[in-house]
Amino acid sequence: MLEITYKSGRGAMQINLESLLPCSKADFRWLLDTVNMSDQIDDHAGTLYSYIAEQTGILKKYRDTLNAGREKKALAKVNTEIKKYLGLADMLSREYNTPEITDAEAKITLKAATVYALRTDEHNKPVAHKLSGWTFQKSGFTFEVYREVGKHPEYAILLEGTGLKIADAEKRSEIIVSITPYLLDLLNKRPEMIAAARDSFRRYMIEAGFTETEQENENRNENNDKTHNKDQEENTMKKTTNNYFAGVKTLEELRTVYKNLLKVNHPDNGGAVEIMQEINAQYDQAFKTLKAGANLDNEKERVKWSDAEDAAIREALNKIVHLRGLNIEIVGCWVWVDGETFTNKDILKEAGYQWSRARKKWHFSPYEKKFYKGSKKSFDQLRREYGSATVEKEERASIA
Repeated sequence: MLEITYKSGRGAMQINLESLLPCSKADFRWLLDTVNMSDQIDDHAGTLYSYIAEQTGILKKYRDTLNAGREKKALAKVNTEIKKYLGLADMLSREYNTPEITDAEAKITLKAATVYALRTDEHNKPVAHKLSGWTFQKSGFTFEVYREVGKHPEYAILLEGTGLKIADAEKRSEIIVSITPYLLDLLNKRPEMIAAARDSFRRYMIEAGFTETEQENENRNENNDKTHNKDQEENTMKKTTNNYFAGVKTLEELRTVYKNLLKVNHPDNGGAVEIMQEINAQYDQAFKTLKAGANLDNEKERVKWSDAEDAAIREALNKIVHLRGLNIEIVGCWVWVDGETFTNKDILKEAGYQWSRARKKWHFSPYEKKFYKGSKKSFDQLRREYGSATVEKEERASIA
């Protein structure tokens, strides 16, 4: 039970969380607005967090008792319930900086993509076919799904790049839970079989007129899988041995590329010291070149951009890049951070970042004067006015 006393002194109300939650995000928005009118905002936010965390934990324990092979419908239902609580916890975290609540199993989602499957022709010979479907990742494997119209079960699940149908599902909600722990264990024990299937499938792809490059490009453009794209980006960065900042034309682009290189090559993230030294040397040279003829934006016209201020931003990034679960965005000459900041708040403070209650983000600026700290403009307006280096939300495990 949540008891709210209004700070205006106009009364109080009681909310039965057990009967209300989980609810729609619109109803939860109403609940948060009600909390904001109370005289104990932080305490009430903590109560909501504790309740959601407790219910999510109960659901996870119940899920562990279910048989993944025989109780797909029950698993799909409990995962749906967990996802509802995770959505509410995310709203709560953004509003009050409470810890995030996560669940890898429930948060897996299907991404639309072009998939390639094997079907037999009139001579009963396997032929590669291009189909519209979905992909998802689970326990280090990427799976492809397509709908078999008029058949039962309706959805076929393949191991990506092999043409191997390894599972099926009657309903879309049961697709992910069809990849059982037993099946994953089997895949982990059969690397030679998977490698042979990939080689065989590649030959069928060539015979059908599809190239490996075409398949990769289709999936990259249509799947929009962040982990897949991040792996390719990291591999490209690690293999670069010439100019790390080739094609960079502005100081904003320079900082963005440097930040991405920092995530991959920083020694705290497993990178080599000599590579990081080379990146820093190239950055210094690129910065001097761009600074001499850069097309300055509005903010930099009002404040002279200096080596010291640029070095301060670089140092601020270096101090937090190894932390798990942070989203980093550079708007103008400010660094904004949100995500899993609750457990890292002491490190952020020590690194010179400050918490903005209005923005629900941590921020760092090299300037003594703050041009938009108290601005009532939306964050999107600030992005348009000062420029933005958007950083996609990273998976915690990949950052560490």
